[in-house]
Amino acid sequence: MRKICQPLLTISVYDKVCGYISPYLNKEMNVLELACGSGQLSFRLSKHTKSWIGTDFSEQMILEARKRGEYENLTFEIADATLLPFADEEFDCVVIASALHIMPRPDQAMKEIYRVLKPNGTLLAPTFLWKEGKQRKIIKRLMSILGFKMYQEWNKEQFEDFIEEYGFSVVEMKFVYGGLAPIGVMIARRSF
Repeated sequence: MRKICQPLLTISVYDKVCGYISPYLNKEMNVLELACGSGQLSFRLSKHTKSWIGTDFSEQMILEARKRGEYENLTFEIADATLLPFADEEFDCVVIASALHIMPRPDQAMKEIYRVLKPNGTLLAPTFLWKEGKQRKIIKRLMSILGFKMYQEWNKEQFEDFIEEYGFSVVEMKFVYGGLAPIGVMIARRSF
């Protein structure tokens, strides 16, 4: 399923998303990325951090990422975003891109993100906002036929409310256009 989603984002869209995210990263940060796929964001952004662990539920996606290489500060592991094998308050930052809307239980992922983030830690969550702007019924129908299932559809306000419901305060959200739907690049902080 992730293979269907990721090619739908063009290089320029990834560049824009990375451009919004990178100012929130620094060389002191230990970062956990959930649903990393084959590492499109991992390879581009890990150079800005102390350490980066890219995880995905799919063993195939982790194998694809590892084929591209691992570095001293970048590793890849299989992990379920709804049941993470990491300690409480272990990470300075969690990244989850283009995944919350395709998870049957995004609430469980948000609880785990909150748990593994340090107080005042950063959540970076670029997410397709299918309810923002024009309706995309034909695109969504085609994607459904191809096996891509969306469990959640949000507009900007709904996504902000969802994030805040799990103990985060929204810092900002910027939009990236050029894909199938606008991407809301959510930047939030974990409450204490």
